[in-house]
Amino acid sequence: MSSIITFDIPTLDTNKELCDTNTLSYRLRYAMKCFSISQSELARKIGVKPQVIQYLCTKNIASSRFSYEIAEALGVNYSWLAAGELPMVSTNNLKNYKIPHLTWDNLERYDEDPKNLKLVSDYVFVNVDNCDRCFALTLHDNSMEPRISNETILIFDKSIVATNNDFILVKLEPKKVFLVRQLQIVNNEKYLLPINQDIYKVIKMTELDLIVAVMIQTIQDFKQREKNDNL
Repeated sequence: MSSIITFDIPTLDTNKELCDTNTLSYRLRYAMKCFSISQSELARKIGVKPQVIQYLCTKNIASSRFSYEIAEALGVNYSWLAAGELPMVSTNNLKNYKIPHLTWDNLERYDEDPKNLKLVSDYVFVNVDNCDRCFALTLHDNSMEPRISNETILIFDKSIVATNNDFILVKLEPKKVFLVRQLQIVNNEKYLLPINQDIYKVIKMTELDLIVAVMIQTIQDFKQREKNDNL
């Protein structure tokens, strides 16, 4: 049996000063995005002014005296928020969701009719908080390498609204071409960024193009990766 590992895809800020994954600020921003909670809402939950949360999110700090209260409010492990130790959320609090593993050929028909189970021939299981509108796809190109390898299984959630720097599945019109790219928003214009820009070009989205879903996890089959590397 193949060895499978799953992990969340963090969204990195374009500002390098805010990209230090070893800081509490980064983990806090990541958790707030995962649980769709605003700075003002989190401030209300722990009884501080919104400026406190804004400071914690933007100053690239390593620790805070509010770490325990924030972890409790967000429902994440205190050790993860404070020091980057342990998983962000205890797996005991998560459910195994069986989600459709689609092919690129039936993706458009499934997008139009997700209740048509005849389009689904395979499933994968994921550990997430809620994934009623999730589905999986296998990436079959190197457009997102080295960040995401060819033949990696990608988990998407249609219920999440895409924001700047999210990894997304997008449908380009009028040719109805589906791509996985990183979304970048500059001056209200949306761009689709491949990680491998030596081969793939940046695309500017039009009003006709549609963001189908946001990527929330990847599943890497290391045995399959090993076979591909040996070809």
